[in-house]
Amino acid sequence: MLARARLRGGTPGRPRGTGLQQSTEDADRGGLEPALQCPGAQPLLESGRLAFELKVGQGAKPGLGGMTVLQRATAARLAEQYSTDGTVFDGDEKVLRCSSPGTFTMEILRQQIRFMRNNYPRARVWVKLPPGRDIQEAARVAWDSGADSVTVDGAEGGSGWAPSSFLDHVGLPLAECLRRLGTQPRNQCLLVSGRMWEGARAVKSLALGARAVGLGRAALLAADEDPEQGLPRLVACLAFELRMLISALGKYAPAALDQDDVWLPGA
Repeated sequence: MLARARLRGGTPGRPRGTGLQQSTEDADRGGLEPALQCPGAQPLLESGRLAFELKVGQGAKPGLGGMTVLQRATAARLAEQYSTDGTVFDGDEKVLRCSSPGTFTMEILRQQIRFMRNNYPRARVWVKLPPGRDIQEAARVAWDSGADSVTVDGAEGGSGWAPSSFLDHVGLPLAECLRRLGTQPRNQCLLVSGRMWEGARAVKSLALGARAVGLGRAALLAADEDPEQGLPRLVACLAFELRMLISALGKYAPAALDQDDVWLPGA
């Protein structure tokens, strides 16, 4: 996370916590209980730095199911849990695995959050939502049901794995999602991820109400390009860009940003 605390001068390199994501298949296999058995989980729980994220949807699977590439042997071992299609990679050595879609109504979302609250009382509960047209209602249900944080994830309606019909006709641009959500009270945490390649997108997200932005593919590419210094350089560049853009707006702290700093067509 490139959080506001970091931009104000938080301690570089100090871990702020760990988030574990639950997908549809994880829920079917018993949820996140195995994670609590790991020795490293207890200090995080005791210090309030362990979060369980309920994945209602995301850029790669906005309620329609997600895909990933697996070795054939791995796909065969998981045949009872996942299906595969005919697409092959690397000379027929790998196949495309399709996961099951997650179907949610507002009542199901409410009950899922309460279930996680009751079963994991010491863990933070996060909810990840896709950039859909019901984003305002879904986020409100999540917060009212006790979620510690809501994440809106998706690059302008989805990611490369999302169906083209969703990208072209269903999903909303990230800025529109944030506009619909509006300014959040301080006790409601809003996180944003999706196509955070440069500082301007992060500044806009913070101005439109996000408390922090998340790095996904950009961070992986940076680490792949230079395993030692790629990610630190990326974060340093983004932080520098944020400082320049914020000062150009006549402000000198991320917390001073607001919706008036972003031009939204039609607003």
